Amino acid sequence: MPYRKIHASFWSDPDIEEWIPDQKYFYIYLITNAQQTAIGVMPYSVKRIAFEMGWSKESVESVINIMQAEKRIMLDIDTRELYVSKFYKYNRPATENHKTHVAKLVSQIKSDSLRDQVIADIEAVEGETLAELPKAKTKVTPTVK
Repeated sequence: MPYRKIHASFWSDPDIEEWIPDQKYFYIYLITNAQQTAIGVMPYSVKRIAFEMGWSKESVESVINIMQAEKRIMLDIDTRELYVSKFYKYNRPATENHKTHVAKLVSQIKSDSLRDQVIADIEAVEGETLAELPKAKTKVTPTVK
C-alpha cells in the first residue's frame, strides 16, 4: 500500500486556512485513502466515502459540492471517478518506474474530461508532454509451437 505525504505547509496555505474543518478532513481523506492512485483519480462512491469517514451521505455530498465549486476536485458521475485537482503537483514520482506507472494509470481513466485535466496537470508540472514520459517496457513472450 502506498504512502502519501502531507506537506507541513498544507496547514499554512492561505486557501486551506479558510476551509472549515470538514473540508480539511475530507481533503486529507481524499489524498490518503486506499483507493487513491498515484495521479489523484479514484473511484467515486458517496456511500463508500461516508462509510470510511464515518459521515452521513448528506455530509459527504455537502463537502463535495463545496470542493467542486472551489475547483479542488472534479467528478464524472457517469464513470464514477473523482479527481483531486493538482494532486500530481504535490505527489510527483521519484523514480522512472513511478513515471512509467503514471502513464499507465492515465490510460486507465475512463472519463475523457478527467483524463484531459490529469494530462494537463502532469504536463504543467513535468514541463514535457505525457508522450515524452517513460513508457512501460513491453515483455516479449516467445510463442510456443
